[in-house]
Amino acid sequence: VLANLDDHVAYQTRLENDGIMFGAGPLSDDAEQQWRGDGLFIYRAESREAAVRLAAADPMHARGARSFTVRPWLLNEGTFSVRLFYSGGRPRID
Repeated sequence: VLANLDDHVAYQTRLENDGIMFGAGPLSDDAEQQWRGDGLFIYRAESREAAVRLAAADPMHARGARSFTVRPWLLNEGTFSVRLFYSGGRPRID
């Protein structure tokens, strides 16, 4: 896993910059005491097959360091907010 971490992060960063990755991160155990290597990625994909291709291309998966399962997800509820800061002469979005 560690040998593939830099390439994995670079791949995920590219997907984020391209607007494909909605969110990603590790999952804790039920006791919230350990990070065992499981994680969750939410891709913006036109189909399940496209999401499988995205996950399979992740260096972590392509090199056999981790495996994945793709499940469709329907976003029904929630709120998405964006804050735009103009201060300091360099606008930024948080």
